Amino acid sequence: MFRFIKRVVLAAVIVAVALVAIQPENLQALGQTIRFHIKLWDLWTFYSTPPFPVALLFGVFFLLGLVVAGFHGIFERIARRAEVRKRDRRIRELEKELERLRKQLAELPPPPSEPSPPAQTGPAAPPAAAPPEEEPTL
Repeated sequence: MFRFIKRVVLAAVIVAVALVAIQPENLQALGQTIRFHIKLWDLWTFYSTPPFPVALLFGVFFLLGLVVAGFHGIFERIARRAEVRKRDRRIRELEKELERLRKQLAELPPPPSEPSPPAQTGPAAPPAAAPPEEEPTL
């Protein structure tokens, strides 16, 4: 929820900066009113919207973009949460298997000890000398 509020505040700051950055002559253009005329097919009805400022049109489409981006973020969050749950389940399964294998290992009898090499009672024999290397002849 805090992240959502932070994003809304950031969007408001961006709008405020954009309004300050617009030159006065452009502000007059944003204050102009427009109306849309809609005629569907060749029916006898003709619809005209009431006049409204251009700035309202920009604001509505900006907020619509925020809503669409918010829904995209919600769906991404749901997908990531499902992925995390799936991986957590797999981790629990692997931990249970590891615990089961540890118990099986603890139940096994210890391996037989290997006989130790015979101890030398006399003086140790000097190591055998390496044969001298032959020099190559040319």
